[in-house]
Amino acid sequence: MLAYNIQGERFRRLNLLCRQNGVEMRLVSPACFAMTILDVLEGKTTETVCTEASFDTEMLVFCGLSSYQLNAILDGFRKGFEPVRLKAVLTEHNGNWSGNQLQQELLMEDTAVRLGQRRHQGE
Repeated sequence: MLAYNIQGERFRRLNLLCRQNGVEMRLVSPACFAMTILDVLEGKTTETVCTEASFDTEMLVFCGLSSYQLNAILDGFRKGFEPVRLKAVLTEHNGNWSGNQLQQELLMEDTAVRLGQRRHQGE
C-alpha cells in the first residue's frame, strides 16, 4: 500500500494496522508525487527536481491486497481510526498516473459524490 502525506502518530498507527493484516505500507516522498504509481511501486527514484505542483492531502493507494486484507484495513478505519478521505485501488487504468494526477481525480470524484453527481459522463 502506498501512503501519501501520512505522518507521525497517524503513520505509525496505520502502519501497525497494515502489518497486522500482512500488508506492507510504503510512505511516498513528496519528491516522488510526480512519478507514476507503477514507478513508485517498482522502487524507481527521481533524479530531477519535481516542478509539478504537489499536494498535502492524505491519500492511500491499495496495491495487490486480497479482498480480506482490504476489508480488514477498511474495517480498522471504522473502529476508532479517522479514515483517509482519498483512497484508490491500483488498476490498469490508474497505474500510469502520477500521484498528483490520482489525487486530482479522487478530489473530483469526491466532490461529485458529495454533490450527488456522476464524475464521468455515461455512467
